[in-house]
Amino acid sequence: MQADPIEQVLEYLADGQQTEALEQLDRLIREEPYHGPAHALRALIHANQGRLNQAADDAGTAKQLASDHPFVLYVAGAVALQQGAMLEAITAAQQAQQLDPTYADAVLLEARAGQPPASGPG
Repeated sequence: MQADPIEQVLEYLADGQQTEALEQLDRLIREEPYHGPAHALRALIHANQGRLNQAADDAGTAKQLASDHPFVLYVAGAVALQQGAMLEAITAAQQAQQLDPTYADAVLLEARAGQPPASGPG
């Protein structure tokens, strides 16, 4: 029995193997280009590595493919937050919560996006 490719990606990430995770996602997306959550997961990895333009591209693609998937909306909001687009992040988090009211990460994302930026020592 072949392992679920997303599970394999998550295992790579748990082991700190982001390069391998990206390679697995690239293969999956080549085989299933309409797999919205795969694009979203790739967006998160790019965002974590500071490649916000690539993250935004993947998050946008994911949202076009699976706009009714809470994880996809969460990722779109998380990437928007990293780009400083607070309103967009809050909106995406709220949409994710409408689809899954128990999605704690979306609740936390909305709270983080709604907070004023921390000021440095003054």
